[in-house]
Amino acid sequence: PQSDSLISTIVAQKENPQYDLILTGYDSYMYLLQNDVLDKVNYDDIPNTANLYPLARATHGIGTSFTGVTLVYNTEKIKTPPTSWGDLWNPAYKGHVIIPAVPTTYGLDLLIMAARTYGGSEQNIDVGFQKLKELAPNVNAIYESSSNAAQMLQLGNAWIAPWFAGRVAPTREAGGPVAAAKPKEGEIAYIT
Repeated sequence: PQSDSLISTIVAQKENPQYDLILTGYDSYMYLLQNDVLDKVNYDDIPNTANLYPLARATHGIGTSFTGVTLVYNTEKIKTPPTSWGDLWNPAYKGHVIIPAVPTTYGLDLLIMAARTYGGSEQNIDVGFQKLKELAPNVNAIYESSSNAAQMLQLGNAWIAPWFAGRVAPTREAGGPVAAAKPKEGEIAYIT
């Protein structure tokens, strides 16, 4: 199931859990932790976890991957790599930007980076909401899954998207002409 439906199902099954193990992003992990549906990890029972980075050792889960949410672009359509999150608002990309749905992980990351890029912050998020409204003319579609984003970038409908950098290599291997930009404002860390 999609991540959102899986998370809802896990919370609904709190008294009679049907899953022993799940793989999810950090935001969903925090939501499940707040809803008291995760068991505590007993690291003594898993000897190899002694080799993990400290950040991967959470109380109720184990981090399996770390990457960044960045700007991913179609290299056949955009010859000069984007250098800023602000490039999403470039009129040259009108009708060719895809954005993640809010409140998905990448959608929240886009909201935060829009705010940071234009003088706001997590504490002054209204700037991000305003900038997302202003982005509308450039938006071709709103994606809800990484497979949707990959397909749109591969087909050339989308030229640029805030997306999980860890998907770039597999998308390229599948024939997608994509690359990850290095925005000057940085990337949002993504932990699975």
